[in-house]
Amino acid sequence: QIWERFINPDHWEPYPEAERVLGVLRKSGYKVGVLSNWGTGLMKILDSRGLVKMLDFVIISAEVGIEKPGADIFKLAAKQAGVGIENLLHVGDHPEADFHGARAAGAQAVLVGRKRGEGVDDDMVLGNLREIFLILWEDRYGRYGKRPKPSDAEGQREVLRMWGEE
Repeated sequence: QIWERFINPDHWEPYPEAERVLGVLRKSGYKVGVLSNWGTGLMKILDSRGLVKMLDFVIISAEVGIEKPGADIFKLAAKQAGVGIENLLHVGDHPEADFHGARAAGAQAVLVGRKRGEGVDDDMVLGNLREIFLILWEDRYGRYGKRPKPSDAEGQREVLRMWGEE
């Protein structure tokens, strides 16, 4: 009964900004995917929330037989995205599996949410998915340019305007 409740799509909600962020990323030419240490029920959840159509690929550990934090699953994600591992940006919520695993594989990584872990700097933890645009802004324009601050509402609006969203 617990398992049935756990895999029931009605009990899962994506981050409120997820659909908008995924749409902007894809419109901007980025490949977007899900890389998860989950079972095959994840596809049903993603589909029920309308997210599958917004993704270029979905990698589920139970289907591919490898899992995070192992390097092979991040390399598979890079291959699916059509980029070198050094150009993969992995956004996750678990310090060890997502952040350290991706970094050890040679990918870029940030965490979303409030979890901080050993060896994760505060500037690598995003408060919400919209802050991904700040990371991409730095990638485009350099870390030491005029960078909007994640906590600055005007800064976030500036980044969203740059991406054509406000």
